Amino acid sequence: MREEQDEQDERLPFERDRPAKALVVIGDDRIALATVLVLQEMNLAVDISMDGDSAIAWSRRSGYDVIVCGPGGDAAIDLALRFRMSAPDATVYLLTAPEEETAALWVLGVELIAPPLDVNTLMSRFWRTAA
Repeated sequence: MREEQDEQDERLPFERDRPAKALVVIGDDRIALATVLVLQEMNLAVDISMDGDSAIAWSRRSGYDVIVCGPGGDAAIDLALRFRMSAPDATVYLLTAPEEETAALWVLGVELIAPPLDVNTLMSRFWRTAA
């Protein structure tokens, strides 16, 4: 029984028995829409939040597998760090420019996606994590 539980815990979010869930917190409507469409194409149920504080509260109680936030400079970095603390099991992506990369994000396991942001870039990164 314990072996079976360990095997289930090691599976990727996209392989679990329950539908995988994602949270998108992106201020740019075009990027948010592209991100939502890519995640839905990967069969994830997607919630969208326009407010960082509400998104943090949702992440504490909703068990998201994937959280995507940014772009937005220092505010997005702070939000990504807060997500890492509120949802430690989720894969957190920060859509950011390369100069915003910080050691703290890498240490905490936040995935960085730098521009140019298009559907192909997003699909490639999300599938790489799922593989």
